[in-house]
Amino acid sequence: MLKLCQGMPRLESIVHVSTSFVNIHLGTHQKEELYPFPLGEAEKLLRQWHAMSGDEIATYERDVALKVFPSTYACSKALTEHMVQN
Repeated sequence: MLKLCQGMPRLESIVHVSTSFVNIHLGTHQKEELYPFPLGEAEKLLRQWHAMSGDEIATYERDVALKVFPSTYACSKALTEHMVQN
């Protein structure tokens, strides 16, 4: 979606709605702000994921992402929030 928007020279704004899942790895009480992404720089991580095989992604999810986030959905939600911010 972000790439699509970048190709629209007349686009003045977009609306992105976040949820509490963005910071779920911090527990149930956070301020309404975006905390650092716990798995590193978001765009770099996405580039790495694009270069991985399906088995490598599954291993990363199991050994890294799911040690921080309760689900891959929560992880992808947080990753997307950081990409939208940039």
